[in-house]
Amino acid sequence: MTLEHTSGYAVDDFSVSLSAGEGVVRVGLAGDLDYSSTHLLDPVAAAVLLLGPLVVQIDVRRLRFCDIAGVRQIVDLHRSWHEHGLSVSMHGARPPVRQVFNLAGQSDLLQPHRRTADWK
Repeated sequence: MTLEHTSGYAVDDFSVSLSAGEGVVRVGLAGDLDYSSTHLLDPVAAAVLLLGPLVVQIDVRRLRFCDIAGVRQIVDLHRSWHEHGLSVSMHGARPPVRQVFNLAGQSDLLQPHRRTADWK
């Protein structure tokens, strides 16, 4: 049996969607993640833990822009979920988003698996 749950949060040019099923939560980020929108990820951190997954997949294919505040927030999410024993991966970064992660020294975060000890 599969339990599917979908919800979302949005402001201006940024939105977050959650879908859950069979031990996996998919977090979709879309639009522009910057200082003015990072607060939307705060409830996502807790919501993912409440859903009780084993795996979290962050899909950033629809993320057009991300500033350093967004990178920090994503790093914090990764760290928190990983500390709770979840397997976390992020995929689909476009070149502009990938460049910000590179400049922030967080390009490894875009790899499928990253150890908690490697986070800066």
